[in-house]
Amino acid sequence: MKKLLFLSLITASINSAEFDWKNSEISFEDLSQPIKTNSLINLSARAVVNSFSLEEALEKMPADDLKHVIANYWYHKNKCLIHNQVNVINPSNLETITITKNPDLVSVHKDNMVIVSNTEINKQTIKILDLNSNQIIQEIKTAHEDEILATEISENYVITISGSQVNIWNIKTGELESNFKPEKNSDQSLCYKKIEDNNLILCYKSNSYNINIFDLTLHSNSVIKTKDFIYVTVFNNILILVQNYGFETWNLSEKSRINQFAYELKGFMYATRCDNRLILTLVKGATSINLNDIAFVSEYKSSIDLDSNFIPVKEYFALDKQLGNDDDDDVDDVDKTEVSKDHIAILNDDGSIDIFYNDSTEFLHRITKVDKVKPKLKIYKNWLIVAYANCFYIWDIQNKSNLTKIEIDINDIKVAKNHLIIENNNGITVFNLDQPIADFLLKPFSFSEDSSITFGKLIEVDNMINSLNRSSKKHSREEEITPYRNLRPKLDNFEMPDIEISPEDMEQYLQEQQMLIDNLDQQALKDFIDEATAGPATN
Repeated sequence: MKKLLFLSLITASINSAEFDWKNSEISFEDLSQPIKTNSLINLSARAVVNSFSLEEALEKMPADDLKHVIANYWYHKNKCLIHNQVNVINPSNLETITITKNPDLVSVHKDNMVIVSNTEINKQTIKILDLNSNQIIQEIKTAHEDEILATEISENYVITISGSQVNIWNIKTGELESNFKPEKNSDQSLCYKKIEDNNLILCYKSNSYNINIFDLTLHSNSVIKTKDFIYVTVFNNILILVQNYGFETWNLSEKSRINQFAYELKGFMYATRCDNRLILTLVKGATSINLNDIAFVSEYKSSIDLDSNFIPVKEYFALDKQLGNDDDDDVDDVDKTEVSKDHIAILNDDGSIDIFYNDSTEFLHRITKVDKVKPKLKIYKNWLIVAYANCFYIWDIQNKSNLTKIEIDINDIKVAKNHLIIENNNGITVFNLDQPIADFLLKPFSFSEDSSITFGKLIEVDNMINSLNRSSKKHSREEEITPYRNLRPKLDNFEMPDIEISPEDMEQYLQEQQMLIDNLDQQALKDFIDEATAGPATN
């Protein structure tokens, strides 16, 4: 059967019955089915697709089954490129809000942003902005007893924090719901704040730490005193303290300590939380632990060894180590991590970024540095936002493609829901990240009004790709240098031989040609194929 198909491929008859094959439909299942890499017909299809535009390749194939093979190989070769071209972000589509008057304090939660525009005594102004409508929904003018130092926001409350008091405001009414004086020593200053599980957590430090946990429902405050503190989180009404040497767990209802235990963890730097997992950033990578495994450790356990998996862990190591380099001196040190439900991004000291799947810990790929300065990172859905001092990039995490670059001065960035908030010396700019991104696997040609797939539409897509490639291609003298001159004659040998060759000899010939290509310099080969697969110019 392979012999017959192959002979049909090469001896395509121009006298075959004519029909409007361009309007013939092809199912997405046929288009996307896996390629049989050892199939002779698919090896031949690769040669045709790499040598001609899709239209020329299909025109040379009179048989429908051969057209399907050509289209199948073309799809697998170009699907990432098509996805990237469909989903490239036009910066003009990122609707923005700009606040030119530079605020003193900013906090964001989902669609609401609280702005404190003046922190001086008796002059404080608190504005709550709806980021969807760009409307001020509350404006509160009130005086703290002293200067406002920080602010936080949740679904229902805005928190303003001064040195001597904490005020809790209702977002909907603008009224003062409650206030309290945080318990702290005179020499302690605020070092940590967040709202979690309807608890306001404020940490004050000097030589020791006072951690205030204010229940926003019961309007009651609890205080935990500790000598060591790196991170705190609340899980199932249990407070978990992450320390340099171990964990402490506290029952918030009873205001009592449940457990304290040490751990063995090399190079621990800091912690963060994503859903029900605690992410511990290490000097050489990252580790994540299920919060259930920490909160409910048996009380008799005074020490745990994470390395021996007494508590199950997930490990995310820098690329060099994952590829088998066990010499820590040769592994990039980690600078910071950014975590989402699906991915973990690890910023290395050299400015490169390693991407892992969160659940499986599988390494996805590395994004090399694009600037001498190490960036700030944020993850939004399947996007990685990489921000430098004067611009930010949006990368498609899955396809490792740069979707856009926007130039803007950046002091700090935040992501809340679908909003990217950038602070700089000129004020605040808010970008709407909710873009109409097409899922190519489900809607392969969503830019077409007709949802059916035909060979004619495939040709239109191929022409679009070729046009974009030609317009973006940088002509240089690289093609004149020796590696390119040496590469071209080698690839020119990869041709279809005369019909007199038997199918058995043909299969052996193709295998030999594949070995020849495998032995070529891979980067030079990639550069050549990128040019060759653009296809000839079409009108």
